[in-house]
Amino acid sequence: RAYCAMPGRWTWKSAAPHSGLQQAGSFSVLPQGSLPGKLQAHVKDRRQLQYANGSAFLHLGDTGYRYLVDSEPLWKRYIDQSAQAGATKIRVWFCKGRHDINAVFEWGATNQTLGLALPYWQEMDRRLLYALEAHPSVQLEVIVYGEDRARILTYPTDPMTRYVGEYAQARWSALPNIYWVLSNDQHPVAGPPPYSSAPCGTARNLPW
Repeated sequence: RAYCAMPGRWTWKSAAPHSGLQQAGSFSVLPQGSLPGKLQAHVKDRRQLQYANGSAFLHLGDTGYRYLVDSEPLWKRYIDQSAQAGATKIRVWFCKGRHDINAVFEWGATNQTLGLALPYWQEMDRRLLYALEAHPSVQLEVIVYGEDRARILTYPTDPMTRYVGEYAQARWSALPNIYWVLSNDQHPVAGPPPYSSAPCGTARNLPW
């Protein structure tokens, strides 16, 4: 998946060790029409933002952490009301619990391998696409690791922790209505690896 900003004919080619995955093709990219496109620096004032179609972006944020969470039943009503109230940015995360992102994972049939919980990701797809189609001017600030401090601390050593961030970007890179934040309410702590962090509100006198 890719965000193609230039209208016209595009070609693609895949490279893989398995011959069945060595494919090629082409597709057409149409003008964006009424869609505002991705955020970018304003052409006349680099301290401001604008959409790709040139219209101004006025940052009016709201917090809807549970918008992507599959157990949240009022997600559609929430974003409809937020957009009606004038919000242009909503903060969301993957977490079911405030301090863990375990919902994005699932164990294999033998409980020996950890993979991604695809139904959970597919539900997040549905909600991201609804936001784009119903409210294309609303940006979603996706907080990848929420406040999962324990998971963040394993980033240098745990491949699955790194994979979540890489996979999310690959899966949703075609969507113009999202941008990324790694974590919420965390203070980084200076020092050599292994890196550490502290929850916001508990850290004092950090060696910046």
